[in-house]
Amino acid sequence: MIGSLRKEIDKIDDELFRLIRKRLMIAKEIGDVKKDEGSSVRVPEREEDILIRLKTEFPEMDPALIDDIMHRLFKESYSLEEGA
Repeated sequence: MIGSLRKEIDKIDDELFRLIRKRLMIAKEIGDVKKDEGSSVRVPEREEDILIRLKTEFPEMDPALIDDIMHRLFKESYSLEEGA
């Protein structure tokens, strides 16, 4: 029983990281566009919109967890955008 549940978690982890990789690749593309346009990398309003949307979409999740995960993703995305 526990073995099959762990396998299910492993599959979910794999999918999560595939999606994170895809998100970061898109962030790199956004960085290229921002560089061409001379736009700022960080857009606090966009961050806030994302956080509000996710907390609304997933009210059963701890808001602090959403903040932690998304702030780490924002940081990594900005790093990639700046390096674009």
